Amino acid sequence: MTLEEDKYYSNDFVWAKNRNLPASTFKIPHSIIALETGMVENDSTLLEWNGEQRSLKIWEQDLIFRDAFHFSCVPCYQEVARKIGVHTMNQYLDMLEYRNMDVDTSNIDLFWLEGASRISQFQQ
Repeated sequence: MTLEEDKYYSNDFVWAKNRNLPASTFKIPHSIIALETGMVENDSTLLEWNGEQRSLKIWEQDLIFRDAFHFSCVPCYQEVARKIGVHTMNQYLDMLEYRNMDVDTSNIDLFWLEGASRISQFQQ
């Protein structure tokens, strides 16, 4: 199959057309933005744990970026989002055509998990 065929597969096309919070699927563009901006040098960049209790035990350790992705380490991605900043995050979201993302200083580290940000699977 090629992109030109314009053929899609889904087990729920109605759901795929609805706009939802991106949640874990946002790790992909988030990782691209982190790497492109240099906030993360490569997949082996160490993200240090600050010692605070986290909601999952697996997150309570230093993680390299690749493992943070694998374990969906929300606190790791929150830290990266704060480093990227609102202005740069919005610039990259525009370039990636991620429309309807509501990103400001009050939600830079949560906008993909809660709030008004919405995107459909087709838009992604």
